[in-house]
Amino acid sequence: MRLRVPRLVLGFALLWAPSSAGGQVADLVLTGTRIWTGDSARPWAQALALRGDRIVAVGTDADALRHRGPATVVERLPGRLVAPGFIDNHTHFAQAGALLLGVNLLDVSDSAALSRRVGEAAARLPPGAWLLGGDWGAYEAWGRGSAGGAPRAPAAPFRPSAAMIEAASGGHPALLSKWDRSAYLANAAALAAAGADCAWDGV
Repeated sequence: MRLRVPRLVLGFALLWAPSSAGGQVADLVLTGTRIWTGDSARPWAQALALRGDRIVAVGTDADALRHRGPATVVERLPGRLVAPGFIDNHTHFAQAGALLLGVNLLDVSDSAALSRRVGEAAARLPPGAWLLGGDWGAYEAWGRGSAGGAPRAPAAPFRPSAAMIEAASGGHPALLSKWDRSAYLANAAALAAAGADCAWDGV
């Protein structure tokens, strides 16, 4: 049987005390297991009692079983590990900074939005600064807020052209990239700086 444990609130350290927590009757008691509490002073416990989505006791088996009532589900979990729910809330600072200060095209998949975002970024930058990256089209394959899974196929993949950014870039050299780095977009100023032109082939 697969055990479904309610989402645990982060707070083992605050709710560690094995006292009765008001004598609440638990909905679920986990015993005989190994529980990481997140409290550096007492990092491990043996048992846990839950009522709804709240922890009412963490400690020994006896501590948790004090909250057992007629309808309490008791699960003994030898060899298992219990830990608070994790939220992977992290930032790649260099990339996030580039998107904040430069051009952010993550949710761009049409010409009007591309020109507008490039123009907004160009207005923030000092003269001669390059417009780089942008990562256009990230949400073509996965919708905003998606939890992942199989990517969807857009009805008409967005294929930008230099004409869409030439005026908006305001004289700034621009070398923009698709989110997966499968395509790049350069304006005339960037090509001139590189000594390149659209006749380049096989490079």
